[in-house]
Amino acid sequence: MQNTAFTTAWPTNTVMRFLNLGGAPVDLYRHTWTVHHYATTHTPAKTFKQTGFEWRCTGCDMTGAEKHLRMGEAGYHETEPRESRTDANTHASTCRAMPRPA
Repeated sequence: MQNTAFTTAWPTNTVMRFLNLGGAPVDLYRHTWTVHHYATTHTPAKTFKQTGFEWRCTGCDMTGAEKHLRMGEAGYHETEPRESRTDANTHASTCRAMPRPA
């Protein structure tokens, strides 16, 4: 089996890659999302862009956003590069999903 983590081009904005137990890459990349702050009337009072990091397993399709969506966010803040890297690596060390066929 050829390892695609080394033979394919990295996706845009990818800053780091981990290899899961099944041979699929887990990509850590820069990510931007929109944050809404609500007034007491439940209408968006302010909207702004947040920049940070995200990771996605190309084997099982799990993302780090699944953890943060429960807290109303959509990624790791740019002040949390260590946390995003640790979570991506932890997922890679336990996931056994194999790469999808080309």
